[in-house]
Amino acid sequence: MKKILIFLFSLSLISLSACSSTKKVELTLTSPLEGAKLETTQLHIAGSISDQDISYFFYQIEDGHSFVGSGKIAIDEGKFDEIVEFSAPSNGNGMVNFYLDEDHNGTFDEETDTEKVLHSVSITFDETIVQR
Repeated sequence: MKKILIFLFSLSLISLSACSSTKKVELTLTSPLEGAKLETTQLHIAGSISDQDISYFFYQIEDGHSFVGSGKIAIDEGKFDEIVEFSAPSNGNGMVNFYLDEDHNGTFDEETDTEKVLHSVSITFDETIVQR
């Protein structure tokens, strides 16, 4: 009985160390910065990601009422730099959320991929592009 308990204890330690060794992926943005004011319906998304094995991630732009843009950002050697288009917002405040592909199928699935937010940035929209 004692050997079984020692075996089970060892097995649980191994599984715990395997779970804790999972790398935390970090997204570092150079654009947009927190609180950025957007004057057009284009958004510059640039920066780097800590895991060099990841080749893309997803983004969603919201205006507090609805999603005004979403898509996939390609990563090249840990870096990314793209300009994306979005629809006119209906509110002056917004958020850009970034997600990994949780189900690893290459397409953005709102149900699965939005469970864990990789990074989030609050933004504001200039009144000239807001359509109330």
